Amino acid sequence: MRIEIPKIVQKIHLAEYAEEFGDQCIEVWVNPPRDVLVQHDDLVQLVVKCREESEAARKSLLPKEEIDRLRKEIQNAHQKINDWYSKIWSQGDTSISAQEVEDLLGTAHESDPAFENWLVSRTLGMITDHRDGQKNA
Repeated sequence: MRIEIPKIVQKIHLAEYAEEFGDQCIEVWVNPPRDVLVQHDDLVQLVVKCREESEAARKSLLPKEEIDRLRKEIQNAHQKINDWYSKIWSQGDTSISAQEVEDLLGTAHESDPAFENWLVSRTLGMITDHRDGQKNA
């Protein structure tokens, strides 16, 4: 008998952050393959590396072209991160595009950075908990 492992999706009820969100939720794919998780880690490391290089470039007065190249790399990495969250948040009954992810996280970053941090942490935490064998309701 062949048993296929289904995509397992769990909900983040946004009212857990603030009741004003009402019944809105985001569905999280908690059992993505290892390569999808490695992709996220690689992208985060790339953003950190580019930011460090960009800061060093500014301090050492590198040419504007070099600083612009690094900023473009950061933007590209952020777009790929938005694509990643779109994939993770679109495996259930609802779908969220990379542009909607960018809009959501961008707005949150500007108006409620704690929400952005909470949502990202909650998403990654649910994946980690599932991989570690912790049963979530």
